[in-house]
Amino acid sequence: MNRHQLRQLISDGEGVRLEFKRRFTSPEKIAKELCAFANTQGGYLLFGVDDDGSIVGVDSEKEQIELVQRAADFFIEPPLSVRVEVVEIEWKDVVVVIVEPSPERPHAVVEHDRRSNRRGVVYVRSRAESVQASREMVRLMREQRPDAPPLQLFIG
Repeated sequence: MNRHQLRQLISDGEGVRLEFKRRFTSPEKIAKELCAFANTQGGYLLFGVDDDGSIVGVDSEKEQIELVQRAADFFIEPPLSVRVEVVEIEWKDVVVVIVEPSPERPHAVVEHDRRSNRRGVVYVRSRAESVQASREMVRLMREQRPDAPPLQLFIG
């Protein structure tokens, strides 16, 4: 992605396929956004952009990229493949995370409860935010997977 494309993307504003983040400090929070994009239409997660679209840049693009990779590899089940680019704009670095819609959906954010049991929460994009998917949405995603068993009709 070049500067012109990034400026155009930012001017579109946040929505179902675009999220701005000043910065993130935990892979769990990043995982929620990545998961939601993968389970919906895909999208872009921009680090170093404020909610109003102003460019603030990131302190360490390397650290931000490592957090994204950790989130995609260890906090999402099944693990998610994302593309990460760094674009310099207004003398500041913006980390652009590109998430494709996933054929392996539903992806879930792996969380740990108080008894240290793993459980997954599935997120989707709704307008400009990531929200927990309903059971019905999760069921429909599973049925649409390429490896889902074929639908069988019994007429009797």
